[in-house]
Amino acid sequence: MVATHPDIAVIGALAYDQIATTPASLTGSEGETGSGMQSGSALQSGSAKQSLLNCKINTLTEAFGGCGGNIAYNLAHNGSTRPLLISVTGTADDQRYVDHLEAQGISCAGLMRVDSAYSARAIIITDRDGHQFTAFFPGDVPGVERWCAHLEHLPLSACTVLVQAPFPPDLMIASTKYAAQLSSNPLKICCPGQYADQLRPDETRELISYTDWVIGNAYEINHLQRACSMQDKLILQTNGAEEIQIFVPGQKPQHVAVPAVEENVDPTGCGDAFLASIANDLVRQGGLDNPEALSDAVQSACSNAARCLSFHGGQQHFSRVDSTPIHV
Repeated sequence: MVATHPDIAVIGALAYDQIATTPASLTGSEGETGSGMQSGSALQSGSAKQSLLNCKINTLTEAFGGCGGNIAYNLAHNGSTRPLLISVTGTADDQRYVDHLEAQGISCAGLMRVDSAYSARAIIITDRDGHQFTAFFPGDVPGVERWCAHLEHLPLSACTVLVQAPFPPDLMIASTKYAAQLSSNPLKICCPGQYADQLRPDETRELISYTDWVIGNAYEINHLQRACSMQDKLILQTNGAEEIQIFVPGQKPQHVAVPAVEENVDPTGCGDAFLASIANDLVRQGGLDNPEALSDAVQSACSNAARCLSFHGGQQHFSRVDSTPIHV
């Protein structure tokens, strides 16, 4: 059963991840003559670099993923009281994921399970330099009216924090708009992720208008800021191993150093682990209104992300064993 009064609600995708690595360069930075890595590539116009159209992979792992699932997984293992996970799956193949969630103590009562549809899938390839390419199949995408009807049947009246993870633009906007009119007035944290550069300017403005905090990497934040002002929003901006920047309205920007990691196995899900840790600290501390507490929460989130980095996939770092490669 779903938690009667969940503190944290997470809206985002569930997906089966196919995680691979390649010895090639996805940016086409160096030719792999004779290795087969650049087979089928084409020269970019006006550039000596090659666009990689074909590469060979040397590891392949299947894992449970999707930003919504990854965040809920981290919350469940960080002491959150049964987060409410809100997502869409397809009954054609979702039972394995449902069983996995329930084994982690995560309720599936917030899922819209679409008969005979297939669930989302992500194909994630990381190159030798740490660059990632992701191809994402979103599965069944309900219309806004059907999605809002689903939200209305969920126990969100006492929710204090709502995390909007990457999701189809219409549904992100509908979800945050719905949350903005809840009597509990939850803190609305939005991370558009891979959809940031796909939003139209009017969509960006509407989405941001319903949110309180925006979290994303430097590319995503810069793209959002080109479409609308976010001066009245708290912004957490990551940049890989570089400093994390915190922009609090009316205050000087803060900078938090990212600690060096001991083991860099797979970056998949690290951003989700970071975001979940922030949301968890918000609930445990009853809010993060002072800059020092926020800085501490970010440092704790870095540790959680580093733990994820040492495993394949976004939902392995609290398990006893790593995921099993299905092909090497």
